[in-house]
Amino acid sequence: MKKLIKIGPVLLAIVLFTSCKWLFPPVIPTLPPETQTGEHTFGCYIDGELFVKNNQPRFWGSWLEALYVSIDDDILPKGIEIKCEGINGKTICMFFDKTVTDSNIVINKVSYAGITNYNVSYVYLTRLDTIKAIISGRFEFELNDSINNKKIKFTEGRFDIRNVSVINNWSY
Repeated sequence: MKKLIKIGPVLLAIVLFTSCKWLFPPVIPTLPPETQTGEHTFGCYIDGELFVKNNQPRFWGSWLEALYVSIDDDILPKGIEIKCEGINGKTICMFFDKTVTDSNIVINKVSYAGITNYNVSYVYLTRLDTIKAIISGRFEFELNDSINNKKIKFTEGRFDIRNVSVINNWSY
């Protein structure tokens, strides 16, 4: 009986920590809602598989960043670069050189998993606020993977980014 009293709490702890998924249910990632308030979200489907930004703690920098790019020390941005590292460890990087809201803007350069294409499709900006440093929008496009001879489809893309940085004298 004394052995049971001594071993009992240890056994109880082992059972609780090895089988209590109800205490810590797994988080299933979903496509973020489409917002325009600087929620710092990014997501899309790549060939039907979900791609969302990594939300794990990071020692330096951010998993998601946007840059207003100005050239020749202009005050107004000449382009925007958006870069997001996803939970799959791969990064999407988009650059577009016009900054007009409520219209379709050509994406000049897209990179993903070592593949880079130019002038692939459009991004639709729903908000571009240079005062509050917020950019929001939607996108869909296809990348041509010439190495594997296939197209990669990006669908239902959306982003809502806050704290957009400014870079001067930049070229892509």
